Amino acid sequence: MKNSNASAGLAKLDIITLRTLIINSITAAVALALALNRVKNHDVPRRAWPTDRSAPLVDIIIPARDEERNILPLFETLVQQRYPTGRWRIIVVNDGSTDRTADIVEALAEEHPNLELVHAPPLPAGWTGKNHAMYAGSLVARPDAEYLLFVDADTRHDALMLSSVVLRAEEVRTDLLSLVIRVDMESFWERLVVPEIGELYSLLVGTMDSVNREGGSGAAAANGQFMLVRPEVYRDVIAHPDIRSDVAEDRAIAAALKSKGRTVRLEYGEKLVHARVYSSLREMWAGYSKTIFWASGHNTPRTIGVALALFFYAFAPLLTLAGAYFKPTVRQRRRSLVHGLVQILPATLLRALVNRRLGVPLVNAFAYPLAVVVGDAILLHSLYRVVSGKGVAWKGRLYGETRQGSQ
Repeated sequence: MKNSNASAGLAKLDIITLRTLIINSITAAVALALALNRVKNHDVPRRAWPTDRSAPLVDIIIPARDEERNILPLFETLVQQRYPTGRWRIIVVNDGSTDRTADIVEALAEEHPNLELVHAPPLPAGWTGKNHAMYAGSLVARPDAEYLLFVDADTRHDALMLSSVVLRAEEVRTDLLSLVIRVDMESFWERLVVPEIGELYSLLVGTMDSVNREGGSGAAAANGQFMLVRPEVYRDVIAHPDIRSDVAEDRAIAAALKSKGRTVRLEYGEKLVHARVYSSLREMWAGYSKTIFWASGHNTPRTIGVALALFFYAFAPLLTLAGAYFKPTVRQRRRSLVHGLVQILPATLLRALVNRRLGVPLVNAFAYPLAVVVGDAILLHSLYRVVSGKGVAWKGRLYGETRQGSQ
C-alpha cells in the first residue's frame, strides 16, 4: 500500500516537473526567437531622397469608408512628405461613406492639386469593400506609376516615410514591401489586447524571416495598413476572385504573390508610420474578429491548436501554484509553490520586456492570462462566424455569409 502511494506521489511530482520544463522551454524559445528577429530585422531607416537620383512615380491610395475622424489628420502627415515634387500624389477612394469623409476630401482637393477624390462604384458581388476600394483607386493611378502605396486612413506618417520606403524597396528589389507599424495604445483594453493579437498573428501566420524568404516558400503575410506594391503585380493578383473576396486582403495578396515567385518583404517601420487602430474593446472585438481567422488562411486545426497552446501556457503556472493548496504535506506544498514561481517569473519577465518595447506599462505583464482569454475568445469567435456561415460584419457589410453570399 505504501509503495502504491509512493508511486502515485512520484507520478504527480513528475507531472509538475514536466510542466515546468515545458513552460520554461516555451519561454526560452520565444525569448530566443524574439532576440534573433530583432538582430536580423531592423527598422527601415529614415532617409531623404538623394538629390542626384530620379525618383519613381508613386500614387498613394487611401480606401476610406466613414473616416471623417481620420482623413484630415492622415492628409496632414502625407502632404508634408519630403519626396520630389511632381513624383507622387494622393488618391482617396470614398467607399460609400455616410459621414463627411467625401466633403472633407473635396475641400482639401481644392487647395491641393496632388489630391484626387474618387467615388467607388456600388460594391459588386464577390468583392470585399476594402478590396474594391483599393482596386478602384488603382484604376485611376497614372499609367506610368512605378509604385502604388496603399495606406489606411487611421495611419500617420513621418515626413521621410515615402522616400525611405521607396529607397528600401529599390534596394531589396521587392514586388511588395509592407511595414509593421507602431500601434498607439491609450486605454487599458488596448494595452491588454493589442500585444496579444500581435502574438496570435505571429503564431497563425509565421515569423518575419519566413515571410521574407524568397522562392515562393515560407509564410505569407503583409500589413494591410501599409503596402507598397508594383502596379502590374497588384493588378495581376487582384484579378483572381479568391483574392477579391478575402477579408484578410493583405495576407491573400502576399500569398498570391509568393505563389507566383514574386518577392514579398515585411519589415519594421515603427519610426515611419504609426496608428491608433481601435479605441475600445467593442471596436477591437469587431475589427479583429473580422480578419484574424481569415489571416490564418482558414486553417481551423492551426487556429484551435494555437488557442489551446496559449491557454495552457498562460494558465498552467497558475494551476501549479493553486495546486499547492491541495497538497497533503508541507514539503509537497513548498515544492508546488517553487515550481509555480519558476514557471511564472521567467514568462512574466519576458512579457514585461515585450511590453516595454511596445510602450505598454510593465505591470500589464501580470495581466497576461486575461489577455490570452480575450485574445482566444476573439480568435475562436472569428473562426465560429466564418465556419458556421454566419459571416463577419464590418461597417455595415457582411462577409463570408454562406446563405446569402458575400456582400
